[in-house]
Amino acid sequence: MKKFRTYEPSSTSNDDDDAFSKPVVRQRFQKSQVNLSEVPPDDNILPSVSDDSSPIQVFSPQVSIPESSSTDGNPEIVLSSSSSEDESPPLPSSQSSTDSINKKLRSSSLATEDSTTRFEKKGRSYEFDEDDELLLAPSSKKSKVQEANEKFIPRKDKKVVYNHKWNVGEEDEESGISTSSKSSEVQEVKSTKTVNTMAIKRPIYATAAGGGGRIRNVKEAHEILESGEHDDFKHELEYILSTLRSDGKLKLKCLSTVSLAKKCVSSEFRHFIRSEGMTNTVIRALSESPENDIFALCAASVIYLLSRDFNNVKVDANGLRLFSQLLRVEKFSSEEKQEFLDQVWEVFRCFKKIEVGGKRIVFDMQKEDLTPSSLALEALVFVVSRNAHDEALKTELLNLGVLQWIVAKIEKMVAEIEKSQEVAQPDEVICHELMLLDRCFRAIEMCSMLHRKNQAFLISHRGSILVKTCATFLDVIHSSVIKRNANDVVTKSYMNCLALLTNVLINLSHENELCCSKLGQIEGFLVSCSNALTFLAPKYASEDKKYDIQVTMTSLLVNLVERCNANRKSIINAQIKVYISEEEEVEETDALQALAKLFMDRESKAKTVDEDLDKELAFEENPEDGSGSDEEDEEGARKDGRLDRAKLESMGEEDMVNAVQQVMSKASTHMEDSVVASYVGLLIGCLLQQNEEKVELVKKCMRDGTLSPMTEQLHRFLDFMRFAMKTKKNGQSSCRSIEKILDFLERLD
Repeated sequence: MKKFRTYEPSSTSNDDDDAFSKPVVRQRFQKSQVNLSEVPPDDNILPSVSDDSSPIQVFSPQVSIPESSSTDGNPEIVLSSSSSEDESPPLPSSQSSTDSINKKLRSSSLATEDSTTRFEKKGRSYEFDEDDELLLAPSSKKSKVQEANEKFIPRKDKKVVYNHKWNVGEEDEESGISTSSKSSEVQEVKSTKTVNTMAIKRPIYATAAGGGGRIRNVKEAHEILESGEHDDFKHELEYILSTLRSDGKLKLKCLSTVSLAKKCVSSEFRHFIRSEGMTNTVIRALSESPENDIFALCAASVIYLLSRDFNNVKVDANGLRLFSQLLRVEKFSSEEKQEFLDQVWEVFRCFKKIEVGGKRIVFDMQKEDLTPSSLALEALVFVVSRNAHDEALKTELLNLGVLQWIVAKIEKMVAEIEKSQEVAQPDEVICHELMLLDRCFRAIEMCSMLHRKNQAFLISHRGSILVKTCATFLDVIHSSVIKRNANDVVTKSYMNCLALLTNVLINLSHENELCCSKLGQIEGFLVSCSNALTFLAPKYASEDKKYDIQVTMTSLLVNLVERCNANRKSIINAQIKVYISEEEEVEETDALQALAKLFMDRESKAKTVDEDLDKELAFEENPEDGSGSDEEDEEGARKDGRLDRAKLESMGEEDMVNAVQQVMSKASTHMEDSVVASYVGLLIGCLLQQNEEKVELVKKCMRDGTLSPMTEQLHRFLDFMRFAMKTKKNGQSSCRSIEKILDFLERLD
C-alpha cells in the first residue's frame, strides 16, 4: 500500500506556535513530490489540499487525529479536512465521526482568531498527479480512526464529565448529512456509539440485582464477639508490656504488673496468651522483678496465674532463671509492702471465686503467707508436674540451682517442725510449714522421676542431706501423729506429706544400691517404714490416703530389700506395731509374721470377688437353676459386691443408679485389697531370699500351711502388670522382677 504524499511546510508560515501545526516531515518523503496543480479537482480524492504560491505543504485539519502505524513500522498519518465553507464537498465518513468534537473545539478557547484566519485562507484543495494512484484509507483503518476520534479527550481536561446522549440528538446528526449513502449511514450510526472503556463501579454495600440477594461471608455473632475480644486482649497486652519494657518508674511497673495479674484471672485472657505464644514474652518482660521485693511479688502473682492452666506452655531457660531468682526472695523490706500486698490479695480473692467444671479453685495460701518465694514455688510445682517427661527441663533446674534451693528448704522446714514439738505453736503455723514441705516434695518427686543424673545428685548432695532429712521427718511424723486425733487437720497434713515423702524415696532408691544402703544404715529408718505400713496408715490415714500410703510404703520396702541382704535381716529381726481395725487395738510382733497376717487379711477380702465372679458366670450359663444362694439387699446389690441382674431389670432409674454406685464402690475396695496383697506378697518373697529358714514362720500364717495363696495372687498380679506395662519403657524389667520372686516362692513351696 502506498503512503500519502507529504511536503515541506513553508518557511514563511508563522504558525509554529499553533496548537494544530504539523511537525516537519522527514526528508525521505521529498522524492515523491510532484506538481499537483495540473491535476483537476476530483470528488473522490482527498480534499482540503489547495494550490498556493508557497512550497507545497499539507495542513492539518481542525482536529488532531492520533497516528497509526503501518505494516512496515513507520508512522502513517491519516489526514482529514474540515469543511469551513460550502465550497468543499461533504465527507460522510470523516465529518460524521468528528462533527460533534469539531463543534466543541470551535467554541473552546484553544481556537484563536489567527488560527481561524489561517484555516480559511488555506482551505483550498491541492491536486495530485494523474499518474499516481488515488490512495484512500482502508475501511478497517478508517473505522479504527473513527473510534479513536470518538474516544479522544483533550489532555488538559482532567475532570470527569457526564455527557448524556439523547436519541433525538442522534437523529439530528443523521438527518444533517443528506449526501451520505445507505452504507455510510450504517457506518456512521455504528461509529457514533459511545464506547464505555471504564468498568462500572458498584458500592461496596450493594447486593445482588434488585436488592433481594444475600450478603455472603457474614460472621456469626459469637465469631464477631471472639474477634473483638482477641483485639482487645492484644491491645491491652501490648500496652502493659510497653510500660514494663520502658525505663519508667518502679511504681509504674508494679502497677502495670498488678493490672496484668487482674487480666490473667480470666481464663480467656490466659488462653489468649498461651495460644499466641506470648508466655515467654511476658516472663522476659518481668526479668527485672527480682531486683525489688514488691515488683517480685507482683511478677510472681502473674507467673502463678499463668501456670494454673492444665495446658500451660513450656517455660524456656529465661523463664526458669526467673523462677530461680524469685524463689530466693522470701522477705519484704519495702515500705510500700502493704499497699501492693492488698492489691495482690484482692486479685487472688477474685481468682478463688471462679469455678471450673462446677468446682471451686483450690488456693491454700493466706494473705500473710504471700511472698514471691511461696508463689514461685507453687507455680514451679504446676509447671514441673505437667511436664514430667521433659528431660531438658529437669536438667535445667539442676543447672540453675533450683534443686539445691529445694533441698535446703526441706531441711529448714523439717528443723522448724521438729522444734514445734518442744515449743507449742498454733496449728495454722504448722499447717503452713507442712504445706511448703508438700510443695517441695512434689517438685523433688517430679524432678527425680526416671532421671538418673538428678537422682545421683540428690543422694550425694551435701553428704546425703536429703536422705537424712527424710528419715528425720519420718520420725517426726510418728511422734506428732500419735498425740493427735485421726480427724485433726494437722494429722491429715502429716499424712499427705508422708505419702509424698515415700514417693521421693521410691524414685531415689529405684535400682540404686547406694541409696538403699545409705537409708538402711540410718538407725530406726527401716522400723519406721514398717510401722507406717502396719500402724500409721491403718489407724490415722483417711480413707483416700490409706491405700496410697500402704502401696507406696510397700514399694519402698521392696526397693530397699531387693538388692541389700543387710536390710532384709534388719527387717526380719525387727519388732513392729500392728493395728487391728476390728478390735481397734495395737500389738507389737515380729515384722515377718505381721506382714504375713496383713497379706492374708487383704487376700481374703480380694478373693471374694473372684469366687462370686465364677458363681455369676455359672448362673448366666444355667439361668433355670435359680437366682443363686447370695442374699440380696433392697437396692439389688448382693453383699459380695455383684449386681443381681434379674432384680435390676425391675428397678427404676434412680434405684438402678444407686445400685451401680454401691457395686462400683465395692469393686474399687476389692481392687485395692488385691493390689495391697500383691505388693505385700512381693515384700515377703524378697525378705525370704537368703533367709529360707524363715519360710516356716510364714507358712504358719497361710491357709493350709502352704504358700499357694501367695503364688496364686502373684500370678494374677503378674498378668495385670504385663498388660499395664506393655507400652512403658521399664515395664519389662518390673515384670522380670515379679517373675523372679514368683519362681523363688514356688521352689520354697
